[in-house]
Order: sequence, then structure tokens, then C-alpha cells
Amino acid sequence: MADPLSDVGAWSSIIGVGITVILTFYVINLGKKQRESDELYYRHQTLTNIRTISKHVVDILTISTGEDTRTAQEYENNTNELKKYFKNNSSIMRLLIQDSKFTLSKWITLKPNERTEIQYIIDSLEWVLNTYFPDKGNSDELQQRIWTSQYDELENRKNKIVETVSSITIQYNQ
Repeated sequence: MADPLSDVGAWSSIIGVGITVILTFYVINLGKKQRESDELYYRHQTLTNIRTISKHVVDILTISTGEDTRTAQEYENNTNELKKYFKNNSSIMRLLIQDSKFTLSKWITLKPNERTEIQYIIDSLEWVLNTYFPDKGNSDELQQRIWTSQYDELENRKNKIVETVSSITIQYNQ
């Protein structure tokens, strides 16, 4: 006949192993749900960010656009409007770039080609800040020469950005 204390010890061990297995599956399931929740957040935030970037680029192009036969005064007016826009928005745009890079890096399930397209959008906003209308204390005349020489590139980037934002947001129903 088996010792009753041995039987209790054996049953306790079996119950302990069972509880451990149940808790392990529970924790794994909780982790999976948390990752899915995080993924949804980063996806939503990245899509929101690229729409905001697109709006900034469109706004900047709109300010820059004019007749092909603009007068010197009209170019000067465009430059002053751009200067005011960048003064009011450059720090916001820089924070947007940082946040976009972070959320994009956390969106793990994104396809590599889509990641490249979104990175292009982020890089384009950086290009706008650093190349199209750089904040380096340049004179208005120099700023005007810089942005007018880069206008066609901005228009090309804007077209690609708008197309990419449209296709990606439709694909992810956001």
C-alpha cells in the first residue's frame, strides 16, 4: 500500500505542472494580444503621420506655385509666405519626422516595399526642410534662388507622396 503522504505529493506535483502549463498558455496569449494591439497603434499612427506629411508638402507646393511669368514681386511674396510657413511649422515638421521614423520602425508586419515607400515620404519632408527651404539664416534672395531651383523636384515628390499615401491608406482602410 502506498504511503498517503506520497500520493498527496504526487498529486500536488501533477496539479502544479497543470497550473504551470495553463498559466504559460495564458501569458503567451496575453503577449500575443498586446503585440497585436501595439501593431494596430503603430500602423494607425504611421498612416496619420504620412497623411500629415502629405498635407505639409501640398501646402508648401501651393505657396510656391504661381504663374510661369511671375514678376519679381510675386516671387518675393512667395518667398515671404514660405518663410512664414516654415517659421510657424518647421519645429512641428521635425517632430513629425522623428515620430514617423519611430512608429514606422515599430510597424513590424509592414511589407518591405511599403516600408520603403513610407520612408521616402519621411525623407521627402526632411528634404523640404534641409534642401528646399533650409533654415540657415540665408537672405531672402538666396532662399528664393534655392526654392525656385528645387520647385520641379518638390512637385515630383508631392505627386509621388500623394499617390503613395492614397494607395497605402486605402490598402489599410484608414
